Amino acid sequence: MAVVKVKQIKATLSRSLDYISRGDKTDDGRLVSTSYGPWEGAGQAETAMLDDLEQAPNRMRKNGVLAHHVIQSFDPNDPITPEQAHELGRQFADEITGGHHKYVIATHVDRDHIHNHIIICAASEDDHRKIRIHKTTLGQWRKTSDELCRKERLSVLPEPDEPRHARSLEEIYAAVHGTGTKEKLRTAIDLTAAKAHDFAEFQDLMDLMDVTVTIRGRHLTYTDQTTGLRVRDTKLGETYDEEGIMLRLTRSVVTPISFNHRLIADRTDENVTVWLPGTRRQRKLVIPMDRIVSDGTTWRAWLTDHRQITILDRRGRYADTVWTHGLYHWFGRPADRLETLADTRIIDVTAGRTAAQRRYYGAQGRRLDRLREETRALNAALRWTGQAGRADTAVTALRERLDEERAGLAASIIALADAIERGDADLQIERREDIASRETRVTNLEQDLNAITRTHKRINRDTPDHHAHDHEDREQRERQHRNTRPRR
Repeated sequence: MAVVKVKQIKATLSRSLDYISRGDKTDDGRLVSTSYGPWEGAGQAETAMLDDLEQAPNRMRKNGVLAHHVIQSFDPNDPITPEQAHELGRQFADEITGGHHKYVIATHVDRDHIHNHIIICAASEDDHRKIRIHKTTLGQWRKTSDELCRKERLSVLPEPDEPRHARSLEEIYAAVHGTGTKEKLRTAIDLTAAKAHDFAEFQDLMDLMDVTVTIRGRHLTYTDQTTGLRVRDTKLGETYDEEGIMLRLTRSVVTPISFNHRLIADRTDENVTVWLPGTRRQRKLVIPMDRIVSDGTTWRAWLTDHRQITILDRRGRYADTVWTHGLYHWFGRPADRLETLADTRIIDVTAGRTAAQRRYYGAQGRRLDRLREETRALNAALRWTGQAGRADTAVTALRERLDEERAGLAASIIALADAIERGDADLQIERREDIASRETRVTNLEQDLNAITRTHKRINRDTPDHHAHDHEDREQRERQHRNTRPRR
């Protein structure tokens, strides 16, 4: 039974070719071939494809399709060898391209099911026109694959009662016993992040599962391509945000730095060189691309914590060495992630016959919310400082404990990724339980810290001394303004 999926390649042709031809997936490259001729490596294949694209009528427009990535997966129960799967993939590629478009095919044998990766150049070798993918194209390609499978006496998927263009998460993860779509999505993320090597590959692998991962500011959004359902990372839990994914990918505790793309001095497939802000382009550092997450003009590098970082001068010579956190001397320090924990609920008040009555009930509701938050803040302060209840002491103690719990949570996330990679089912269950427990403790600690901080600021703002200082500051600013006004 062969399952066929397809996606477009617009900017990662080199990375995609490198990935599908990796020796650890293709029996040391033995199961890689190309219609361009003898296989001479991903670099040669990329050059050949780019030559064809350059001769296309529209050439390589920005955000244009460079190639189509087709995946043909076979049922583990089918009696098929890697060599047979590779030959079947070549026949399939010849059929769907009509012999007009060149391709690279790689058969992966690193999982329990054999599968082919076929990257087809978007531009034809003959007239250099591009392949047009329509709504019915994927269905036609699947029928072609089914016909080839039947000839080899391999199983095929039964025809659906109603026409469909993709599988739902319910179907893909039918074997996973969860508690709904979110639980299945968490499982998919865990499994995928344990196999991916960087964030771009994580997005690609999730895309193969019909889940689109997009970056929206400081958050990730997971979209089921079949139903259109969107789930924000905060709805899945703290361990499924960008930092949680990078913990799984790097298998280490990480520290983020953010920078604008204009600070990039040089970029290759392996590394990106970044100017240090405020050094007038006299100092720079080199960051591996597998530590990078890009969101438009904003780039984030997730560097291993407590490591020494080498700083280079303008000419690329050694200039200095700093610890990871020392980079915050040049880059902005990330703010505490407390904004999602603030109670921003809008009370939908329907009681009251008139607008004035509804405003009154709304104001009473907000007072109750404030009282609830202040009660939590007082209880938290007493719990963390004893009878003294000092806010500053409680905040210090809470931050220390929060750092400890976050470090433990990060270690559990890394351990879960390792357990998935090794296939240790018992350890996976143990780590998931530990993560759930630690995540609850982190959430409670963050809510306590947030309540104390907000209440402390509100009390200081409402005190007479605070108002007096504000009045004095305002008078001082007015005097300065009068003294600096130009005379006529």
